[in-house]
Amino acid sequence: MSFREYLDYPAVNRGRLWKLISQNPAAALIREKDTPAMQFGRALHCAVLEPELFDAEFVFYDGVRNKKHAAYQAFLKTVGKREVLTLKEYDKVQLMAAKVRSLKGTQRLFKEGNAEQTIIWNDEETGLHMKARLDWIDWGNFAVDLKSIAKLGHGTDRIAHTVKDYGLHFQASMYMDGMRQIGEPVSAYILLFASKDENEQYDCELLSLGPQTLAKGHALYLDAKRQYKACMDSGEWPGRDGAIRTDFELPDWALRTESTDDIN
Repeated sequence: MSFREYLDYPAVNRGRLWKLISQNPAAALIREKDTPAMQFGRALHCAVLEPELFDAEFVFYDGVRNKKHAAYQAFLKTVGKREVLTLKEYDKVQLMAAKVRSLKGTQRLFKEGNAEQTIIWNDEETGLHMKARLDWIDWGNFAVDLKSIAKLGHGTDRIAHTVKDYGLHFQASMYMDGMRQIGEPVSAYILLFASKDENEQYDCELLSLGPQTLAKGHALYLDAKRQYKACMDSGEWPGRDGAIRTDFELPDWALRTESTDDIN
């Protein structure tokens, strides 16, 4: 199943459930709009996981991507269904992909298995028809999730915030549960972070989520799918109630002096 076919397939995906639990049920009904960051992520995935398909899926335009410009209009007529990157994006994708593929750890990860695998199942608890698209599966062993990140930074704080804020532990739980329900369980979920920062030489970080983090993600996943089922049954998808929250104070972490390392 192609990525476009996956998007159109009528089933509950990770994005809907995460928006429900991280925002509100009403947000789960809004289809996510494509963004340049998402397009960059797709290009990186293809360059790393399916490099033989890259030229058939992506092309660059060394100019202003404005559909009102005659030159760009003429260019678009030549690209077919390929996605158009800027030259800067194209070059960065190639540099990042080369770095990822050069690592001994990733070479071991991608030695066996398949890229961009879609799984579909009916959830045994809620009956929801669900879908997921896994970046890489070494069948019976582990799944790999490739993420580009603006900067790895020092230590693991930045990665920890990314895992929490974007619900990557939640996603891991959902995908591992889906694999189990189709009879292809995996024992580990590995995150591969690729830095977009040239000053970090597009470095990478590989980590396997631990039991406490997976347990927290599983609790969020259970809550989300149960709420989603309840909203489907009732036909009600509430948003925020509009009540006034009085005496709002910033938490301690927001009041601490922040580093200015990222400020130019």
